[in-house]
This record gives sequence, structure tokens and C-alpha cells, in this order.
Amino acid sequence: MILVTDESRESIRRDRAAHRARVVRWTAAQFRAGTLISGEAFDTEAEKAATVRRGGGTVEVTDGPFHDGAEELGGYLLVEVADRAAAVELATTWPNPDTIEVRAVRQP
Repeated sequence: MILVTDESRESIRRDRAAHRARVVRWTAAQFRAGTLISGEAFDTEAEKAATVRRGGGTVEVTDGPFHDGAEELGGYLLVEVADRAAAVELATTWPNPDTIEVRAVRQP
């Protein structure tokens, strides 16, 4: 999962084209290597998220991201690598100053 940070937001504001070009180069290299399965960026500027919480027989809908922290979910990448260590190593090559959270996909 890609978590947008204050630093990565500033990188986008300074030069959106350069920020995007780094991502395009990285994703193209991963597709060629056969590690990148899919991924999407979320629109973190035009429309804020809506959070739906259920519990205790109630439903609460709020505007905004899930948490109030400085980081916001900006997208995801689905990769296929040998193990967690390889996924972490791949995450260290992400070209922008985002936080990358590595998680395994549950297998059936």
C-alpha cells in the first residue's frame, strides 16, 4: 500500500511531471521483471474519502480518510515475489518519498 506523506505531497506540488515520470519508470521496470501484477493510484486531491464504520447496530459515515494522521492511502501495488523479504526489498526501491506498507495477500 502506498501512503502519501507530507514530503511526497510536496514532491508532487513541486513537479508533478517528474513525480509521475519516476513512478512510470519504476512500474515499467517491474512489469518487465514480471514482479508487478497490478496497481492503482487513488485521487487524494479532487475528492476526499468517505469512511463507513459499522458496529453496535449503528452505521457512521464520515467524510475524510480513515485516520487523522499525516499519511493518507494513495494507492496500491500488487506484486508477486518469492517472500516477504523480497517484497520489503522491492518496496525500498520505490522512487518517491511515500511510505510503503508491505502486506501479504491472503491465500485461499
